[in-house]
Parts: sequence; C-alpha cells; structure tokens
Amino acid sequence: MAAGSLFELTLSTRSRSPEKKTRAVDFFLEQGLSHDTLVLSEWKSLWKAAVYLPRQPAARGMALKARRHLGRGWKVTLKRLETEDWMDAWKKRFRPSPLGKKFLVVPAWKQIPQGRRRIPVLMDPQGAFGSGLHETTRLITRLMEGLEGRFPRFLDLGTGTGILSILARHLGAGPIQGTDLDPGSVKTARFNIRQNRVRGAVMSRDDLAHPKLRGHFDLVAANMISKILLENRAQILRFVKPGGWLAVTGISTGNFPGFLKAFGGAPLRRVRVIRGRSWGAVLYQRKRRRGSL
Repeated sequence: MAAGSLFELTLSTRSRSPEKKTRAVDFFLEQGLSHDTLVLSEWKSLWKAAVYLPRQPAARGMALKARRHLGRGWKVTLKRLETEDWMDAWKKRFRPSPLGKKFLVVPAWKQIPQGRRRIPVLMDPQGAFGSGLHETTRLITRLMEGLEGRFPRFLDLGTGTGILSILARHLGAGPIQGTDLDPGSVKTARFNIRQNRVRGAVMSRDDLAHPKLRGHFDLVAANMISKILLENRAQILRFVKPGGWLAVTGISTGNFPGFLKAFGGAPLRRVRVIRGRSWGAVLYQRKRRRGSL
C-alpha cells in the first residue's frame, strides 16, 4: 500500500447483547466489506468494530449510514491515520497464531517459530487486512480438517487472502481453484499461494452471480454473508459434484436459524453444524443421483 492516509471508522458500544454486536458487523458486511477487513476488540464492557478505508468521502458516507442504522447506544467515530504509522503498528500486533488442530498462521515478514508442531501458513494480507484469523475462518477450517484426504478437487468461492486454498493443499487437495470478485483480493491470494509454495492452485477473478468458471469439485468452500449465500444458492450448487461437500460460513448467529431453514433441502443433506460466538458454519453433502455408485 502506498504511503498516505487511512480513515478508521469505529463503531463502539457498552451493550452486552450479542444481537446488537451482530447488527454492527452485519452493517459493515452489507456495505460490501469482507469479514477479514473487520477489526473486532473487547475490553471490559466496551466492544468495538473498526474498518480502515482509503478514501475520506466513502468513510464519511459510511459513518453517516452507521449513525442512522444503529441508533441509540452506539458511538460512531471517524479518525484519519497516517498509513505508514498504522501499518507498522499493525504488523507488530500480528503474531503467529494457531488455526484449527494442524496449522499455525505466521506473518510472512516474521521467521517461522522453531520447534513447531503445527504446519506454518505464511500470510501477508497486503495492506493489513485479512489475516485469516476471523472466527468464520476458524469455523470453516474445522469443517475442512474433518474431511482431510477426502476432497481431491477444491474450490474456494470468495477466496480473499487465499488462506483456505493453502489449507486445502495441506489437507490433500489438488487441483485447487479460488475465485473472488475483487481484483485486489485475487492479487493478494496469488501472492500468498506463491509464498507458501502451493502448486496446482489457480486464483482468478469471477462473479458468482454470473460465473465463468466451470467444473465440479469434491469440496466447495464459501465464506460469505448469508444474504449472498442464499441469493446465489443455485450457482454455488452447480460446482458441487454429486456426493461432494459444501462448507459455508459467514452466517451471523442472529441469522443462523433462518439460514438453515432457507438454504437446506434437496439436493443437500446437512452433515455438521458449528455455532461459534458470533458466527455459524455448516457442512452439507450433495446427494448422489439415483443409480450412481
């Protein structure tokens, strides 16, 4: 990221209501931001959700929307930061962190810890966004680890930093395909794929609503908000081969019951459900066609 300024937009509350916190997170996601761009923190009774935006008009507009959307009990603050200072501070806070049962996320600019028992995953979010440690990433990692060695062909829809594609390779997948609508995310994913020396992984720009990608996969992963998952259910299912799996997350706890009811049904069979603190994840299996082995 070039030197300059970033604009920090923070929503904070002293409410202990999970539904209220979910509402703030959903607000950011509805503005087109991804899960990994959110910085969530909690200290004693104060809870905060922050995003960092490169343009002041967009940041101001989003702040005005947040005040109207959230109402009482929320503090909305907008602050200008110098990019270089913020980047240096962020990199100091991004430290090696365990992910799932097998992995250790390591900042690409740090040395891999000695004597490790976990598989290192080098991660550079390219601008300090998308470290791969959001709760949704943790939930879908658990689903993927439970299928280790059982999904040769893997597709990551909305790949972001490419972290799920890297995990998939260590879990026995290849070939691997990752897609994202945002060209910046595709660039970041390709960089991280190279950093981790993952072969047989192709990251490309694609629109889920009108996908150019074709083919069927043993496991399809989709980390997206529930609205996008529901709107694009038919397109997503086209990629899942009969007998294959679909792992989805990005569903807030408040939306989870409604999502399970609306997204399930033929040709899917619900295999596993994981409820986290603020998010949920589901593993489905696509039923085989009659007469197939």
